[in-house]
Amino acid sequence: MDEQYGKLYGIEPGDSPELSLCQIKYKSDDGSFQFLPLGRASLKVIGTYRNSRQLSEVLLSASLKRESFMRSSVSPAAGHVLK
Repeated sequence: MDEQYGKLYGIEPGDSPELSLCQIKYKSDDGSFQFLPLGRASLKVIGTYRNSRQLSEVLLSASLKRESFMRSSVSPAAGHVLK
């Protein structure tokens, strides 16, 4: 987790905040983004880093993202909601 983000929200290594997980889908027709909910997860913070402009506030493993997709109705490849 980004050090400043953790300080802002009072989150430290060892804490287990519950986060909403979403996939971001780019809509090329109008250049906007759509957030597709994947569910919620309680994640243990294992460390912090000093943010560079190339990293997000929270880094998640690919396996967690894959598991979240599999439990949701969102297709990981296409970013579409499955019905």
